[in-house]
Amino acid sequence: MANHLYVVVNCKTKGCGEICALKYMGIDIGGIEIGEMAPTGGRYQCGKCHQEFRFEVEETRIEVLPFPPPTGWKNGWES
Repeated sequence: MANHLYVVVNCKTKGCGEICALKYMGIDIGGIEIGEMAPTGGRYQCGKCHQEFRFEVEETRIEVLPFPPPTGWKNGWES
C-alpha cells in the first residue's frame, strides 16, 4: 500500500488543534522539501471549528498518511 503526502498545519484556535490538510502532494516517492512548494503562507479555514487563520510556510509540515484524499476533496492551498 502506498503512502501519500500532505502539507498540513495545526489549527491555531485555542482548544481546537485540528490538523488541517492544506494540499495533497501525491504518492510518497521521497525527497520532497516544504520550501519547494510555496514561497509564502496563506489563510485557511479549519474544517472542525470553522475559524479562519493565517499561517506562514514555516508553520506547515509534511505528513505521510496511508490513504489518498477522498473523492471531491480540494486543496485548500495552492502554491
